[in-house]
Amino acid sequence: MSLGSLKVFSCWGCNLLVVFALAMCSQASAEGPLVINEIMYHMKETPWKEDPKAEFVELYHSGDQPVQVENWQFTAGIRYTFPSMVVQPGDYFVIAADVDAFKARYPEVTNVLGPFRGGLSNGGENLELEDADEKKVDKVSYADSGRWAKRVSTRTKGYDDWVWEAPHDGEGMSLSLISPAANNAHGVNWGPSKTEGGTPGRKNDNVVESLPPVVISIGHGPVIPRSNEPVTVHTKVEHAKEVTLTVRYRQDGETSFRA
Repeated sequence: MSLGSLKVFSCWGCNLLVVFALAMCSQASAEGPLVINEIMYHMKETPWKEDPKAEFVELYHSGDQPVQVENWQFTAGIRYTFPSMVVQPGDYFVIAADVDAFKARYPEVTNVLGPFRGGLSNGGENLELEDADEKKVDKVSYADSGRWAKRVSTRTKGYDDWVWEAPHDGEGMSLSLISPAANNAHGVNWGPSKTEGGTPGRKNDNVVESLPPVVISIGHGPVIPRSNEPVTVHTKVEHAKEVTLTVRYRQDGETSFRA
């Protein structure tokens, strides 16, 4: 990850509403060429019964050189040690909880390994992949709420009851990265698959061609400024390219914002 341009804005005697103030250039968060690309963590056998045998994790080779993955391991979330095999650039492959169950559900997918030990939490957890030298290759801390889901209203009796909507949490869809080039540490770069059962062993069906910027953090200081103090706005934004950022603010008591 490399920093882009830093723009700091100040305003005397006014309150600021932040849009952006810091540009960052970013690449995928994976520290190695293999990217955690799709997660099936909560599939139901019936509306009332979970199917842990349906769980899987898909990896994608985003690099440009073949990789020998012998003795690579998943060390958090699930446990699995890879056999001797060479993964080619652009390859997708799956590590399944139950290989026989996976092949019965997806007979067209042949690039599957397993079984892994442990199970994927329905509420989210850390998945971590290490190489044979115990160096971190990739890590994803997924969830079924917050930036990994959508806040929706289930309005009843005239009142809003806001809940997290996550079709990848027990509704048949997988949790899928929207682009192999996206930083998979951020929930906004993931979404539910469009296809029930997901798309293991191939390109995700929710991939977008142009990645939007991701706001990582935002704030200003001083937190409660006096009327004669300058206010400095700061934020971090990740994007594949340098972006132009704008701060919009308004004087206390005003209704319209200024740029």
